[in-house]
Amino acid sequence: MMPPEDHLRPGRLSRFWVVYIMLVTAITVAIMLLLLSPGFGGLSFLISLGAIGGVFGARHSAARANQQNQRAINLLNAGDVDEASALFEQLARKRRYAHVHVVFVYNCAVAALLQGRHRRALSIFNAVEKSGQLRRRMLRTLEPNLYIEMGCCLALTGDLEAARRYLRRASALLRPPEDARLLFLEAVIAVRHGDLGAAASRIDEQWRRAEGSLRGPTIRTLRVVHAFALAGLGQQDTAKFRTLIAGAQPARPEDFRWATEHWPELSAFVHAHFS
Repeated sequence: MMPPEDHLRPGRLSRFWVVYIMLVTAITVAIMLLLLSPGFGGLSFLISLGAIGGVFGARHSAARANQQNQRAINLLNAGDVDEASALFEQLARKRRYAHVHVVFVYNCAVAALLQGRHRRALSIFNAVEKSGQLRRRMLRTLEPNLYIEMGCCLALTGDLEAARRYLRRASALLRPPEDARLLFLEAVIAVRHGDLGAAASRIDEQWRRAEGSLRGPTIRTLRVVHAFALAGLGQQDTAKFRTLIAGAQPARPEDFRWATEHWPELSAFVHAHFS
């Protein structure tokens, strides 16, 4: 399953990027030869000036794209998912030939996941995975995150066996394997499988590290999943349960929709405690 839009399939652009690098290299070599050739002083100066201007223009454009990407990430972490999604989509469409285009596409998928559009998110994540671009050295730290996000899409829709496969793939890439980035996926799988006590204990063990590793919407939803597990264990009258509910109060009614869209029991719980 792949997204229909060309700009959300980064693998199709990799050949163009190789050709682009070759062209830039060839032009650079040509300029250097002109600079060294007698009789071309004025012309070579103008060409060099143009090339330098082009380089600085490209760098300015890349810096601006990175700033927009960071702004969208900040919006995402603050819970402004729709606005962040629009910015990521714009970057993915306009910066199709940037070497970090795959990052913009990946962020589009994250935004789709947090909008509760799990099939859409999974299709875009599939495109990112098939491109193989996250195996490049500068992007390799995103590869385990990709598998975690894909596992979340599957776990939240109830496909626990497929979610476990992605959990194992992510664990194999992380050092240590019990990295706190895995916590939300582990908790959802455990709770949906009925292992409520194990899920609650695991969240307690990893909570401090998770706060420094997970994005804002995920942390808030993890509180809800934790409270849901405690309620299933008959602990809804405890101080811990009340603290979790108080700390998870959503800024918007749709804040937890991404987790509840295909999880009726959690949806009923959220409706009972946050409406």
